[in-house]
Amino acid sequence: MTEPDKPVPFMSAQTYEAHVKDYVSVHHMVGFTDHAQQRMKDRDVTRRMVLRVLEKGSLAKGPTWNADYGTWEGKMQGVAAGSMVSVVCAIVDGQMTVTIVTVHRGGR
Repeated sequence: MTEPDKPVPFMSAQTYEAHVKDYVSVHHMVGFTDHAQQRMKDRDVTRRMVLRVLEKGSLAKGPTWNADYGTWEGKMQGVAAGSMVSVVCAIVDGQMTVTIVTVHRGGR
């Protein structure tokens, strides 16, 4: 007999944004995937620019629950070094860290 699916947890946009800003205030609570680091290099976006967007930007999309990874995912947007930067990031449910998934320059 299979176990019934667990209910999807809930996180509001305001809570997600507040968590991201809180976690980024302590830089060791921010991780970068290999994919994100490669996109940053390709798109000439620095870590400082990413951190600036997470600190001062706003939630542009999400959060959405990713059951495969047990994460809340959203897109933060803001201006850093004179450019619009979008940062897709994830918060693991129950952990106090934010992981940068990918980065775009411009209003994507």
